[in-house]
Order: sequence, then structure tokens, then C-alpha cells
Amino acid sequence: MAERRQRESSDRGTESIASANGSSSTIRLVVPQQAEYLALCRLVAGALGAQEAADEETIADLKLMVTEACNCFLPKQPGSEHAAGIEVEFAPLPGALAITVADSDHRLSLRPAHDEQGRLTETGLALTIMRALADDFEQTGSEGGGSVLRLVKRLT
Repeated sequence: MAERRQRESSDRGTESIASANGSSSTIRLVVPQQAEYLALCRLVAGALGAQEAADEETIADLKLMVTEACNCFLPKQPGSEHAAGIEVEFAPLPGALAITVADSDHRLSLRPAHDEQGRLTETGLALTIMRALADDFEQTGSEGGGSVLRLVKRLT
């Protein structure tokens, strides 16, 4: 079995291992908290969906889910970037893909889903979209006090 290994030996810890039969292990990306880096996360989500022969609608759902999840961790005011970045983990499951998103040092909490008047905020809208698209959605806290989003999408 031909096996391709790709490793990046940096502090970001990006690692992937893919075999010729299409099975793969976890892929972990750490990107700066800047919107232009979300395209990389979308590309990985789409490529993994395509690798598993998911249909176009499912691939589009994967890309939108990862975009909305990452967007929750982007700073909303210029100059307020968090030094750690956004950590995105793609973990293949039998017939599905799990995507976990958090800030890389696990200290950043999501902004409230509703404002003082009870209106849905940008974060609230993103959470609503993710819940609608994911087959399983979980929002938890981390040991560092930050938020962690975990989404699972069936690929078949």
C-alpha cells in the first residue's frame, strides 16, 4: 500500500497522513485569526469531502460549516487579534467527517448568541447555520476557559 506522508515541523503542529486507498488520519491546521486564511480551511474541508466521494451539496455544507465555525473565532474589531490563532481539526469517522474548531490556546470564548435586546448576533446566526447543516453539533468549554465547536457531517 503506497502511503504518502506530509509533515510540517513547526510550532503549528500541522500533520496529515493519507494512504492511497483514501483513508486518512486527523488533519490539524492552525491559522492566524484573519479572514483570508479561512479559504485554506474551506479547501481542506472540500478536498476531504471529495476524497470520500461526497456529493456536491454535502461538500458545500462542509465548507459553509467550517467557515461559520472559524468566523466565530475571528476578532470583530481591527487590532484585536488573538495571538494564538484558530485551530481546526478534521477527523475522519466511518462515513462522516468531524470538524473541531477552537482558538489554539483554548482561552477565547465565543461572543453571546443574542444581544441585550434579545436579537440574534452574528455569532448566534453562525451557530444556527451550523446546527442546521451538521448531523451532530456540540459547543463546549475548554480547560483554558475558551469555547470549542465540534461538528459532524455524514458524507454518504
